[in-house]
Amino acid sequence: MKKQTLIFLITLIISSVAFSQGVDDSKIPLSLAYTPKGLTFSALDTDFSASLYGFMQTDAMKFAQNNQDLSSGVNIRRARLCLDGQLTAAWGYNLWYDLRANDLLLAQVRYLGWKNMQFRAGQISPSFSISNASDDTSLDTLERSLPVNAFSPPLGYYVGAGYNIWNDFLTLQLAAFGPHSSQNTIGRTPLGGTARLVYSPIHTETKMFDLGLSSWFQRPDGSNSLRVNPVPEIQSHMSNKIVNSRAINYVNNYGSVGAEMAAIYGPWSTQIEYLQMRVNRSDNNPNLKFSGYSLTGSYFLTGESLAYSFPNADFEGSINIHNKKIGAWEALVRYSTVNLNDADIAGGKESNVTLGLNWYLNRHVKFMVNYIYAMAKPGSNGKNDNINSIAARMQLVF
Repeated sequence: MKKQTLIFLITLIISSVAFSQGVDDSKIPLSLAYTPKGLTFSALDTDFSASLYGFMQTDAMKFAQNNQDLSSGVNIRRARLCLDGQLTAAWGYNLWYDLRANDLLLAQVRYLGWKNMQFRAGQISPSFSISNASDDTSLDTLERSLPVNAFSPPLGYYVGAGYNIWNDFLTLQLAAFGPHSSQNTIGRTPLGGTARLVYSPIHTETKMFDLGLSSWFQRPDGSNSLRVNPVPEIQSHMSNKIVNSRAINYVNNYGSVGAEMAAIYGPWSTQIEYLQMRVNRSDNNPNLKFSGYSLTGSYFLTGESLAYSFPNADFEGSINIHNKKIGAWEALVRYSTVNLNDADIAGGKESNVTLGLNWYLNRHVKFMVNYIYAMAKPGSNGKNDNINSIAARMQLVF
């Protein structure tokens, strides 16, 4: 918690200094209004603004009789309070806090003083793969796919720095980082880095094409261990898993590479991701290779389009609803698979088919229902199993 407090204070100090350099001492008229960004405080005739907002996601799930000890019930998946601000035309900041986990997430200063470039420092979120980089409120399934959950940086937020550069159709996103501010480490500091290159020649409100490559390199802490255990695309209150590598020891370093393709054409969208993780080990232990992929297709019955942001190259939570009386309705299907068996590790194989129906009532309220048919051949307990599950989510953005 001390590290988190220090990051928070450093962020505020740097932001205050930057603001003091860009605003004179004259009296400035102020305004307070509720905008699409949240409750926004701004100084008129300046670039200064601060927006306070948040969201909560509550899930209810039911797992049919199975051999994997999955637990039905209710789970508050996320509850966050966020403060995003602009101090001058060049300097901005983001502060996000997880109320559910009592944990500081994003605490970064952003510098946009260079043309088509951005620098970030503090506790950042490195960009890796399109669905992992996309906003949590933009998810059209309850959880990200099996391979993305398994082979992406697991904590999501790390102390470090990031650099983005782009033109009209290419964006390059780089990051170098240490551990999360509240992460307990053993011995040496775990260091990592990501790189993501995306080609997007089309990105309008109703059409988009995204083709990208991602890479993640990670050195573990002094424990020299790693565990790969994705949730079965439903996060229960017990955090149950079907496949689980358990502790992999003697790890020198590990990382993933990924390829992505996404497209939007009016109400239609498709998304394909392939990820592969490699684990390099010492003391004559065999190196490991795990892999998986996912395919997703969706269609808005009411004619809307998913919201894509460039140069961030990610999906955003807000869509343009056509009919305010009935909201927007989206149907989708996804297939995903992951294999955690290699050499001396028997983590299991899992394939999932997901059917989803989403109702965007307005920009504040969203309801989601997922039916997931999971096939473990075998699971981490060595047993083959077919699992039927259904889950619903209510998302409130305020």
